[in-house]
Amino acid sequence: MPRSENASRKIHLKAKQRSNKVLGMEHARHKEWLKMKSYVNKITNFIKKNNIRLERLVYDGEVSNSALSAAHVGCPISQIVKTVLFKDETSRVFAVILRGSEKVDRQKIKRMFSIKNLDILSGDEVLQFSGYPPGGVPPFGYKAIFLMNNGFKREETVYAGGGTTRSLIRIEAGEIEHVAKPHIMDVSMTP
Repeated sequence: MPRSENASRKIHLKAKQRSNKVLGMEHARHKEWLKMKSYVNKITNFIKKNNIRLERLVYDGEVSNSALSAAHVGCPISQIVKTVLFKDETSRVFAVILRGSEKVDRQKIKRMFSIKNLDILSGDEVLQFSGYPPGGVPPFGYKAIFLMNNGFKREETVYAGGGTTRSLIRIEAGEIEHVAKPHIMDVSMTP
């Protein structure tokens, strides 16, 4: 008898541990959902307040980089817009808007703004300064010095970060320019 009682306790303990693990996973998913909801609310409120003409696109999978975004949308990577955040030695934040196929030339920005150091923000800093997670940062809606690469046509339709790592916005480049009011300049490396 003592063996079966002991075996019964072990089974009960294992079931309880599995239940706690599932509850822990559910709690973590719920916390992640709440975070995502706050990002969606933030960008939605900004879009409504500023009467921005765009279409929000939400995906089941990640669209947290240019290649994933282009694959989900079914467009060339050059039609994806990425926003890369940097800070200088005085902690000014620069939001650099360029095509997914382009790379930022920091030297051009440093020369233009007489900057000594221009460092890319860490993931935590991106969230802190923009209010959005890395891979979901829109090209407007937070305090920064906005720079937009000069190769966009105003009426060109592009896809940019939609506030989460699973959403994009479909928008005309001219609308980004209208809302972000960026410095238009050559910020990309020449191939």
